[in-house]
Amino acid sequence: MQAVNVTQLSFKYKDQTSLISNLALSIEAGERFGIFGPNGAGKTTLMSLITGLLPYKQGSIKIFDKEVEANKKEINKIIGLVPQDFSFYEDLSPEENMEFFGAWYGLRKETTKQRARELLDIMGLGQVADKPVKTFSGG
Repeated sequence: MQAVNVTQLSFKYKDQTSLISNLALSIEAGERFGIFGPNGAGKTTLMSLITGLLPYKQGSIKIFDKEVEANKKEINKIIGLVPQDFSFYEDLSPEENMEFFGAWYGLRKETTKQRARELLDIMGLGQVADKPVKTFSGG
């Protein structure tokens, strides 16, 4: 099953030539995937489009067969974006940060706490789940 399916996606900021042009991308459920490129290549823009933070007019982005533009609230429950800069409260641990943002999105405390632990383990951060984020490297 496809977790992410992007077809014929094009995007440009106002007064700019096309940043993303006719992009096709498919990521299977359970697959690990990375996006690499130089500054200004469109990595953050693409992630903002996929998570619904930026609207798109050309093409299609589906998360588990649901079109992002038409299902933003539902999509926000299953996918999100954590940018490197200004994304965490530095004095909180990763677990506390995830619990804070989960509550902000209206998730139940028990659900958020359990899911935060699962995600930290998946990302190999379970051992530092209670350490302040300010002690981590930016990368």
